Amino acid sequence: MTKRQRLVLSAAQTAQLSGTGRFDVLPNQQHYLQRVLRLPVGAEFIAIAAGQWWRCQWQGDGATVQENLANPRELTQVLRLAVALPKGSGFEEVVRQTVPLGIAELVPLVTARTLYKGTPKLERWQKIADEAAEQSLRSQVPVIQSPQTFDQWLPTVVAEQKFLAVPRLDVLHLLSQNLGETVAIATGPEGGWTPAEEQQAIAAGFGLVSLGRRVLTAVLAPVVAAALVVAQWEHDETPLL
Repeated sequence: MTKRQRLVLSAAQTAQLSGTGRFDVLPNQQHYLQRVLRLPVGAEFIAIAAGQWWRCQWQGDGATVQENLANPRELTQVLRLAVALPKGSGFEEVVRQTVPLGIAELVPLVTARTLYKGTPKLERWQKIADEAAEQSLRSQVPVIQSPQTFDQWLPTVVAEQKFLAVPRLDVLHLLSQNLGETVAIATGPEGGWTPAEEQQAIAAGFGLVSLGRRVLTAVLAPVVAAALVVAQWEHDETPLL
């Protein structure tokens, strides 16, 4: 089953699938299926839509659903990740590395020490997320949110536990926490959080946590944070197969 090629559907295609069991295959997707994946018309592939897998048969300019497939690889818990925008193209690598780990949401943050310059590349970031979800056998594709300031984001966070990752030796490690079913964690910019931002987070119900004794880059920190959370959730699970 998992050897079939996978394709993320748009919102419009998902609506078609839900309504009639058939959806249009867009010209760029036809090119991808035929020229890149070398699939003949009539072949089957897995569509990723509405947080689920669907076995579909390609019929040229359209495809029909054959059946809904269970996907045991998705997390049952929810991880919301907020990342201070790294300079340059660093956020692209954050998307590429954290989506396969199972995050449910990714929010780019503008903080007091953010060095990112330029126009946010939302369309490109979402495309990278789609590709990462396909590659990692996910059925949920996280939506990459529009950039928000730290002040805007703090009061909107909904999670059982909320953490601010800091490169300090006087706070507990993230792995010391007994994590619940929904977790939100924010990682800082190249220059770190300001003391005022740390106090804002504490006032908003966030706990300060360490990701380890070393100081991590603004690109590596969110990857480590996500990996630690997911590792705690999954480490004591019994094999699924």
